Amino acid sequence: METDWKLIHDIFPCEVVLPNNTVARRCRAFIFDDGVVVYGGGEHGAEPVKLFAARHRDEPDLPRRGTSRLRWRATIRSTEGVLQINRTGGCGCHSRLTQLIPADVRW
Repeated sequence: METDWKLIHDIFPCEVVLPNNTVARRCRAFIFDDGVVVYGGGEHGAEPVKLFAARHRDEPDLPRRGTSRLRWRATIRSTEGVLQINRTGGCGCHSRLTQLIPADVRW
């Protein structure tokens, strides 16, 4: 299925502080022009699980281009609350989250 969403950032691996203050580690976040979708799981062959999906309330607070990979942080004010995304180290190559592509992401 083709979407009309424009992908702004694909952050993987990352940790995400969800609006309920739960910290989800080893995630993949897709930031689109109008919303954000976060997946977790995928470890040891398990299927990825959608942890969060919501529309933006206003423009996302994203780091400038050229920001160091490990200093990359974003704050998203969504319809469901504030989401903090922090890029983490590593490649995530052991996770099935690497197989996700933006066209497969669903709200």
